[in-house]
Amino acid sequence: MTEWRLVGPGLAALIAYLTMEMRVTRRKVQLFLFDVLGLKLSIGTIQNCVVESARTLAPVENQVVDELLDSSLLHADEASHNEAGTRLWLWVFMTCFACGACVSWL
Repeated sequence: MTEWRLVGPGLAALIAYLTMEMRVTRRKVQLFLFDVLGLKLSIGTIQNCVVESARTLAPVENQVVDELLDSSLLHADEASHNEAGTRLWLWVFMTCFACGACVSWL
């Protein structure tokens, strides 16, 4: 993290998890960190953690997409949903990386 090492990788992962996976607002993450861990972080620092975490994962995302495209893809599906007035899409890809002997059930 570039915030002068105020936030280590474990705390950055917790912040990213709370904001992205659990959909907790930045202000509630700030309150949680203070109430539970006794940490006082600004909303800006929390936002920077989210942005830097996303930037760090970009190469991994590209790698996963490349591996999916190179593998024997069994099934792909997409679903749309609205969140705060914005239409978003979720893509799901099913393939067998482990054994390569999966039988398609489609």
